[in-house]
Amino acid sequence: MYLWDPETRGYEQKLERLPETVRFRIAVGVLERTVSRFDPLIENAAAREFIEVCLLRCRAAIAAGLPLTPVPAGYSAELDVLLEDADETGVKGLLLGLSFCFAEEFETQAAKNTYAILSYCYEADLQRSCTDPIITLEYERHSARCRDMIDYQKSLIDRAVA
Repeated sequence: MYLWDPETRGYEQKLERLPETVRFRIAVGVLERTVSRFDPLIENAAAREFIEVCLLRCRAAIAAGLPLTPVPAGYSAELDVLLEDADETGVKGLLLGLSFCFAEEFETQAAKNTYAILSYCYEADLQRSCTDPIITLEYERHSARCRDMIDYQKSLIDRAVA
């Protein structure tokens, strides 16, 4: 269990009160922020390009008022290959989070799916930033970066609910 879990308890219920288009906008915003915090940048060119293209498609879907992104041809096969080959720290979490944004397996952006995206993003950011192979709650509690990611996600939801 990560610090994120107890810190965000009750936020899935808050997400349930939001329209699915708002949940989708929150999820994509957190995904984009997570990618922007990766330092160094994603080295795997295929994964980096796939993530960039997916985020562009998500932004286009948001602009069109959609709650999910239409699935482009070849998306599933490419995602499967990238997930299988994802050995770079944090990349698998990003890919899994992104997978919840496409209208292949899901008809709507359910609150539980948005919550899962936020969890994957926290985990990806944590793994990317922590140099210790064993991540402890103590590390997370003292990490300004972890606190910032949790506070950012919670603030997006709190503002949307208000």
